[in-house]
Amino acid sequence: YYYGGPTLFVAQTFLAGGACYWDWHIGDTMKNNVDRIVARGLVRNRFEVLFAMYMTILTSQSIALTLAILSGCFQASAHYDFQLARNVVYCILFNEAVFSTSHRYFLHGTELGGKIHQIHHTCRPSSFSTSFIFHFWDSNTEFTASFCCMAAFCNFFLKDPFALLCSLHIGYLWYSVGDHSENLKLGHFWHHHFINSNYTAYTDIRYFWPAPKTDFVRERVFSDRKD
Repeated sequence: YYYGGPTLFVAQTFLAGGACYWDWHIGDTMKNNVDRIVARGLVRNRFEVLFAMYMTILTSQSIALTLAILSGCFQASAHYDFQLARNVVYCILFNEAVFSTSHRYFLHGTELGGKIHQIHHTCRPSSFSTSFIFHFWDSNTEFTASFCCMAAFCNFFLKDPFALLCSLHIGYLWYSVGDHSENLKLGHFWHHHFINSNYTAYTDIRYFWPAPKTDFVRERVFSDRKD
């Protein structure tokens, strides 16, 4: 195994878990978000939220590692050139397209999506830990679907497992570190602030394709629906 192999994915798991622990202790945002989820009756206690959060960290990294192994990423030949940069950009853009479509039209655009996504959006304002506070099926929609599609795209069309390895790391780190930060206040932070489907992990997409007629997450959170 090269390029850190599974060890690097395990290290990222512990770093993400440690960062969530730090997020809990350096301010009140994470505590307030967890308590708000409990107060709305979406879970019974803090432990359920925190347990689900750490399970999301574990399962999402396990999925990324499995995709890297099945795609032969650790045995691929390294190449630091224009082709790598181009293919990583293609992978990230494809991943974002899948993420944005499922996020916009399923999680925000359907009753079922709104029901499972409301836990995540009860986190207002978002912070680092918000990246991992999900309903189980929600986290699988967010991480598994987009990463699996990206792996399939890279394997069948780009045929560049080393670019896939880089894309998995970059994508995971960006989704977990950057897009929910209450300090950076990038696009996805405002998506949580307004609760609308215009802001994705990377950009404001309101001009690219129409929003669903009803945002079921916004409806549930702002009306305090629990069913």
